[in-house]
Amino acid sequence: MGAGAVINDYGTIRAISPRGHKFTLGEVREITESKYVERVIINEDCEMWMDEDGKMRGLSVNKVATEILRAYVDKTDFVVGTVFLCSRDAVDLEGCVL
Repeated sequence: MGAGAVINDYGTIRAISPRGHKFTLGEVREITESKYVERVIINEDCEMWMDEDGKMRGLSVNKVATEILRAYVDKTDFVVGTVFLCSRDAVDLEGCVL
């Protein structure tokens, strides 16, 4: 069973487990409070999921998630809203178009 971490825009981090064997895309949407989610590959083992429209919606900057993104992916971008951090195989993407 995979597990992940939820990081909210206040910097609170909490562990979370999927309802089944893996997280579904629906669960990821619930976790990130998003209609449309964006996946960012952090490294070969880890990915971050966030609200694809979060910046346009004016969500608050997530400082903890931004630090992770800048350390591994993009030194200039920033992350907003609640994010879901997990292993690359924690979300069941079978049948999904990304």
